[in-house]
Amino acid sequence: MTRIARKLAAAACGLFLLGSLTGCTSVPDSDTGTGQGMDLDRDELSEMDLADFYSEETGYSFRGVSWGSTEEETAEALGYPLGNRTSFNSGMVYAYYPEEAAALILGRLCTNVELAFDSEGELYSVTYQYMAWDDMDPEGLDSFVAELVEEFDGLYGENTADEELLELNAGTMTSTIYKWEEEIDGERISSLQVAVSSVSDQTGMVVVGVMCY
Repeated sequence: MTRIARKLAAAACGLFLLGSLTGCTSVPDSDTGTGQGMDLDRDELSEMDLADFYSEETGYSFRGVSWGSTEEETAEALGYPLGNRTSFNSGMVYAYYPEEAAALILGRLCTNVELAFDSEGELYSVTYQYMAWDDMDPEGLDSFVAELVEEFDGLYGENTADEELLELNAGTMTSTIYKWEEEIDGERISSLQVAVSSVSDQTGMVVVGVMCY
């Protein structure tokens, strides 16, 4: 997959879904999988070490799994099956939601964990998704983001942040993405991102994860 195609796929799914709220968790092409929310028990989950979002071999990544790994290679590296596939955007990308990938991040319980693959079957994004009222209200999400960005800045250096505004009938939607990036393989960029979507200053969605493009 070319670098331009990867960027287009990234814009259609994963962290960049906040720009339009029509990313891969919104409009699946089939009901073969689930992206509607995991049935997780906080007491059964361990706390994720934030340093696990980076390795010297793969840059910003998920538990050291190589970018571009196939479904089979990803499952083998993680040590558990990925489950059912859900496709999006006419098969341009597809995703898995294995509950085994779930973990607490700064003590917070996510709504979903999504592993996304491009049309060539290569892993390019892993995201933890948080929705208002699932485990936190909007103020709780804001506190989570502030703590998380501070922790990541301490680990990986100061972030760069992009913000976009979109006028909706319900008010102004603000999408903010905090990014930490590193080039790998001399041609690809690995990125750790915290993306926040708010409408009229009420945070409704936060996505935390890593991707490669």
